[in-house]
Amino acid sequence: MKKLAPAVAFFSMCALAPNARGDDPGDAHDVEHASAAIHQLADEARERRVGFAVVGAATSVLLLPAGVVLATRSSNDVANIVGTGMIGSGSAALAVGVVDLFPSHVEHMAETFDRRRADRKSDAELLRVSYADWREAAASARKRRWFLGTAETVVGLASTAFGLGLMLANDGVFGFDRERQYRIGSISTGSGIPFLGLGLRTLLVRSAEERLWSMSAPFAEAPSVGFYLVPGGGGIAAGWTY
Repeated sequence: MKKLAPAVAFFSMCALAPNARGDDPGDAHDVEHASAAIHQLADEARERRVGFAVVGAATSVLLLPAGVVLATRSSNDVANIVGTGMIGSGSAALAVGVVDLFPSHVEHMAETFDRRRADRKSDAELLRVSYADWREAAASARKRRWFLGTAETVVGLASTAFGLGLMLANDGVFGFDRERQYRIGSISTGSGIPFLGLGLRTLLVRSAEERLWSMSAPFAEAPSVGFYLVPGGGGIAAGWTY
């Protein structure tokens, strides 16, 4: 019998994955999921930074004026020291609050997603480009979070420890008298504690970009499994791909 010409029958099926629905990864359902995920995190980031900005501004408004008044009372050394510490704490809170006034990266990412969607890209192309950007943003945010968190923690811890050491040590550190040690120590401690807290929060709390990718990765990386048969002369070859 003459050999039959090879013929290929390919049957595709979706592998078991967190989003196992059997539909195409570029369909409208996945676009809606991606849109909901990024807008949810963008809204949370906006609310969080506004909250931190308000807290920072309120803290600085409460501490700075009172701190200046106490620090300039020449007749009371204790008031001077307390006022100096309040100025340090209020200034640090103000600096943190000012940083939170600017839109976060994930908010810009949500705007980019909406702009691409409005440009009428196909669902598959929109998701392919967006997932690639989100994967890269998550990796960059993780590195940046560890670097900034470590730097803020080290600076905050060093400033706090230095300030406490000056206030608790005997007279004569660096040639300072007791009053000067209290003044410098209170400023260093008052400004170091907020940065220490900020650094620990940065280290322990995942960024919005990391959370976005963890929500999207199962959709972006779900494998496609195929089973094929190749009939030919003398037999049939079978196999699978993914």
